[in-house]
Amino acid sequence: MTAKKATSKNKKTTAKKNTTTTTTVAKKAEVVEDFKPKITDSNVPLRIYKQIWKRVNPEDSRFDELAATIYWSDLQKDIIVEGVHNSYAADINMLLNMNISLGKGIGVSVVHEPKQWVMSLAKANLGYGFFAVDFMDTVDKE
Repeated sequence: MTAKKATSKNKKTTAKKNTTTTTTVAKKAEVVEDFKPKITDSNVPLRIYKQIWKRVNPEDSRFDELAATIYWSDLQKDIIVEGVHNSYAADINMLLNMNISLGKGIGVSVVHEPKQWVMSLAKANLGYGFFAVDFMDTVDKE
C-alpha cells in the first residue's frame, strides 16, 4: 500500500492581513443654552423684563418691529413701561389694561395678578399681530 504524502506543492498558503478600517464620526455640535444667570435667593427683588413685538410681515420675521419694553419691579410692585415705539403707543396702552389669555380657558388678570401677568406675557395670545418675548431678569436696585 502506498500512502500519499501531502506535499507543500498542493497546499496554497495565504496569509491573512489584518485590515482595520477606521471611520471618523463627526461629533454633533453641542447646543449651548442662552446664558441666564439664576438668581436663587428668593429675597432678592427682581425686575422681569419682556419685549413686545409687532409682526409686520407674517411670512418674514426679519421685519418685526419692537413695540415696547416693559418690566415688573418687585420694589415698586408695578408694571413699568421702559420704552414704546411711537406708532404702537395706543396699542401698548390698550394691552396694558387688558387680561391675557394663555389658551385652554386660562387667563391672567393684570389688575389682580400683575406680576404673574408680566411673567406669562411670552406665553399669551396677545392678538393684533403682537407677541412678547422673555428679555431678561435683573436685580431691582431702585
